[in-house]
Amino acid sequence: MRVWLVRIRYPPKNLYGKAVKRALTSHLVAPVQASGHHVITFRVIWRADGDALAHAWDNVVSQRHLCDQIVTQTPSLQMFVSCVSGVFTNPVRGRMQPARPVYPAVSYWAVFDEAPEQSLALRLLTVCPSAEVKQIKSSANWNEYDSLAADCGTLFVALKDHSSDFVYRKTGQKMLTLDAGGSCFRNAKLFAMAQSKYIEQLPTAVDMLKDAGLCIDLEVFEATDRPAYVALL
Repeated sequence: MRVWLVRIRYPPKNLYGKAVKRALTSHLVAPVQASGHHVITFRVIWRADGDALAHAWDNVVSQRHLCDQIVTQTPSLQMFVSCVSGVFTNPVRGRMQPARPVYPAVSYWAVFDEAPEQSLALRLLTVCPSAEVKQIKSSANWNEYDSLAADCGTLFVALKDHSSDFVYRKTGQKMLTLDAGGSCFRNAKLFAMAQSKYIEQLPTAVDMLKDAGLCIDLEVFEATDRPAYVALL
């Protein structure tokens, strides 16, 4: 009972599931590593208190849509993952702590031909002036000389809330019925440009992620930044 209460009160700290991690490594991270493309990972976070915090959670889904649109307009973009997340401060060990606020955020793992020339953070802040943009640090910091481990670590952090009960309750997103039975809510999304070098393999990758337990949407954008087609899984 105690574990269940903690899960509901706070979102997870880490991505759970060995099968999900293996699928992400094999079908997203490894192809990017092989292509030598540039990976950028970050969060857009809304820090507030009281009623303003509740308002931030009420609006994080619509704010996420605005941020996603900004990222799709970045030159040299190949693809990116986005996911609504909950961010909170870890307690100090051995001390009594007041209730920790959980701030809404949108996490990104983005792949580019090369590092964007324009400041992506500044462009995001123009549409979300009350937010902050902060780099996601790899959960594999101890092994950052291994670029595969580092990129996997940041992707795992970005997707830690893909099926979080906490985020589901806070955002009130609709559940999606899966073909194989069961349901999930539409939190994790994979966006790709129509001209992306990964475009042919992404539908298979999404199927493999779905089989591993990660419910994710794939959206493909033409150069005009308008959706070419949407595959909902």
